[in-house]
Amino acid sequence: MELHPRMQSTGLDLHTMDPATSQAPAQSLDPRPAGLPAGADPWHAACVGMPDGFLLGEVSKAANPGSEVRLLDMNETFRRQFGLEPQGPATGKPARMGQVPAWLRHCAQVAWTQESMVIDHHDPASGRQYELRAYSPAAGQFAILARDITAQRQDKSDLLERERHWLNILSGLPGMVWVARPDGTIEFISRQWLAYTGQDPTGQQGVNWSVVHPDDLEGAKAAWRNTVQTGQPWNVECRFRRHDGQYRWFSWRGTPLRDDGGNISHWFGVCSDIDELKRAQEKLKESERRYTTLFNNHTVAIAHYTIQTDANGQPVDYLVNRVNPAYERIAGMSHAAVEGKKITEIFPDIRNSAFDFIGHFGRIALGSGEGSFETVSPHPGGRWVSIYAYSPAPGECTAMFFDITERKQMEQVRRETERRLQLAVAIAHLGFWEWEVVSDKCYFSPTWKKQLGYQDHEIANLTEEWQQRLHPEDRKRVQAEVAAYLAHPSADYRLEYRLRHRDGSYRWMIANAVPLSRHSREGIKLIGTQLDITENKLAEQRVREAAQHDPLTGLPNRALIFEYAGHLVAAAQRSRKQGAVLFIDLDRFKPINDLYGHEIGDKLLQEASQRLLNCVRAEDLVGRLGGDEFVVVLPHADEEHPAATVAQHVLEALSAPFEIDALDLSVSASVGISYFPQHGTDVDTLIHAADMAMYQAKQGCHGSAQVYSKAMNARFDAATSIEARLKRALARGGLVLHYQPVIDMQTRRLTGVEALLRLSGDHGEIIGPDQFVPVAESAGLIGIVGEWVATEACRQHEAWCNQGLPPVTIAINVSALQFRQRGFARKLTDIILDSSVDPANIELEVTESTVMDSMEDAVTILNNIRAAGIRIALDDFGTGYSSLSHLSHLPLDKLKVDQSFVRRLDHDRASRAITGAIITLGRTLNLEVVGEGIESEEALDYLQQNGCNQAQGFFISRPLPAAAFAEWYRAHLH
Repeated sequence: MELHPRMQSTGLDLHTMDPATSQAPAQSLDPRPAGLPAGADPWHAACVGMPDGFLLGEVSKAANPGSEVRLLDMNETFRRQFGLEPQGPATGKPARMGQVPAWLRHCAQVAWTQESMVIDHHDPASGRQYELRAYSPAAGQFAILARDITAQRQDKSDLLERERHWLNILSGLPGMVWVARPDGTIEFISRQWLAYTGQDPTGQQGVNWSVVHPDDLEGAKAAWRNTVQTGQPWNVECRFRRHDGQYRWFSWRGTPLRDDGGNISHWFGVCSDIDELKRAQEKLKESERRYTTLFNNHTVAIAHYTIQTDANGQPVDYLVNRVNPAYERIAGMSHAAVEGKKITEIFPDIRNSAFDFIGHFGRIALGSGEGSFETVSPHPGGRWVSIYAYSPAPGECTAMFFDITERKQMEQVRRETERRLQLAVAIAHLGFWEWEVVSDKCYFSPTWKKQLGYQDHEIANLTEEWQQRLHPEDRKRVQAEVAAYLAHPSADYRLEYRLRHRDGSYRWMIANAVPLSRHSREGIKLIGTQLDITENKLAEQRVREAAQHDPLTGLPNRALIFEYAGHLVAAAQRSRKQGAVLFIDLDRFKPINDLYGHEIGDKLLQEASQRLLNCVRAEDLVGRLGGDEFVVVLPHADEEHPAATVAQHVLEALSAPFEIDALDLSVSASVGISYFPQHGTDVDTLIHAADMAMYQAKQGCHGSAQVYSKAMNARFDAATSIEARLKRALARGGLVLHYQPVIDMQTRRLTGVEALLRLSGDHGEIIGPDQFVPVAESAGLIGIVGEWVATEACRQHEAWCNQGLPPVTIAINVSALQFRQRGFARKLTDIILDSSVDPANIELEVTESTVMDSMEDAVTILNNIRAAGIRIALDDFGTGYSSLSHLSHLPLDKLKVDQSFVRRLDHDRASRAITGAIITLGRTLNLEVVGEGIESEEALDYLQQNGCNQAQGFFISRPLPAAAFAEWYRAHLH
């Protein structure tokens, strides 16, 4: 059989075809223009010049295994794809192949069937994947178009892998995630559905309505029918039956996923427990976003260019012909902004770019070549891209862009991490070491040796060099820890030890290592670091010492007192000797601290500490508990060194004047004494007993000492009883407010009331605040009690208004401890503002001593309260240490003269003078002045004559329960 004229130079002849597996016919793939005959020159030029591989062949009519196949024409791409080289061009005789490939035999069958086919072919020689499209352009002829689809197949594999990855993620999401086909067939549902219902609907067509509660069934079906008809998302709340028969409410939501034609391709949804609706919605939104991204972001960014050259044929610019949607996404520019424009118009500075886009694309297009590059994109955002470019036709270039920004960033991070690690090692002076356990080979880096004061050549790489330098106290422990580690190797190798330095001192080191698994006779190999932590150890020691000592006086603090005293008490018990604990509190220290400042107060405490040390023996312990409280522990309180004598020495030493910064200051002390083992056998009990004895001494006479007795427990038990009653009152009721009227001096009409707190006893008796407020403060209940008072006052004000009584100002008291609590102002204003009471009808009373404890903080707190519209009154004025300058800085509305002055007006000239001065001071500062504690008409008249504004006391009215006050108020309205 002769060759086709166009194949004479090729000289290829394929023969002896064997039958091949039949392939399902596909649609006609004939790309030939209508009316163009086979073999026409334009057709030949188009086919041979196309970028895909092209082959034209001929088969005899029989098409049996012995039939001969002739190749009429092929382009260079096809020849390169399948390694077909021309043979015998000089002789002109047909060359024969040893065996016709199966894929070619298969494609040649279309020559007489007149049906086209498409098959995938994997070339084992090159590892490339090709799509072969075969058709018959004329009877007895076949044509093959071969397209390299290796990259597309890889993309599809990657896409399937990502799909499996995201399906795994979807399966792990909370709630029950499902995916269904348009007809309702379940393709995917997360394992939670099976765990919840006990049913697996995968592959089931339509919705399984059996798990829906009967009461919700019709509504759910109607919603589903509407969704199917309209193609709109749906959201229905219904109850699902659990596998044990119980029902729970779920939000059942679904949404259609559409293809490019707008048709529903899938339904995707989630069933979420309504109790965690917010979290489920958020996670659903994230899963939907990821799912959408998974299926939409699967194309490659492609751009097609036409190269423009100068007179010498060199590339000087290129025209952007077309870009695909993926290009728009990666470039951040729409196709309208780039198509039909020169690249220099789009990016005027592109010639100054580090990467020569014009040159590289131009050389590929003009040389009909290809190339791969990595560079920073000129598009907005400056992202890194990997570019594969090839020339589909002379003067043209097609480029594919892959975003590799994250990879580049990771590479940069890795390089930066390596650089930082090198710097960190150099800065940290880390020594490196290696040890092969079985062979005992080791290596110590120069820095390791330098840590011990040696040069690299002065220490051999032997384990003995390390072992012999271990501190004797550490050697046994370290060897045991190493042996334990080698018995059970892990990633956590950490040792602390001391090594002898060249100068004879020992340096603390910490070694960390990781094991390398060795599948050889050498066994485990450890690679690690060694860091000198001597300074850290010394710092830790200093911190421990500082943590156990009072920073101001240097005396042992509470923690060390209890620890050391415990040892002393235990030793005294073993020796059957008596010991004692002295609890010391400085009297009149607070006024000195407030008057002269904390610096003077601190110096006084330091001097007092030294005096206490001078009163005891070296074996005794002196410590500071805090503030102005000290403890002395006497392990041997015998006849030669009685505790009473030591206490007397302490009282005398602390009563002597303190000369501090030209000031002559005086304080005294109250001392409580407890003995062990008589009063206790543990430190806590002994200090508590001495504390009670100290308070007994303070109540009796300042500057005295008291020995603990059991009678003091009775007073303690009384306080404990009140505390329990107070807690019950807060939980179940028992607190009540009584209201004492305050009247205007001129009109004698009511201007306000003071709310006074009372506690009901176990037998109905009333307990006054002087008894239970100190207990509330010591028990940490004062904040809760204060909040109850504010809430109840607001409630009662509303009740009176609802009864038709005119609004009246209610004054509430606050203790010093509550006033200093964090967030006091915010809690108080929240209570009042949350009620219906006008804040101007609430008045806060604080004592003079309360605000003087910390003037700056007090001003801030009061300003915050007053900013909410609440009035401020300074109670018990005249008993503290405030001055006119202090008073002028306080945001006040009212002064209340202390009742101790008012009650003595009729017989004490000094009280009248002080009262008159307070009234004058109040008027000067434009403040209202209230006289409280008025018990006679004479006192009322005196205060009125001296300009006092308001009056309060038993002469006007005793404190009254709420109902009784309402009656009193009605009686005095007119």
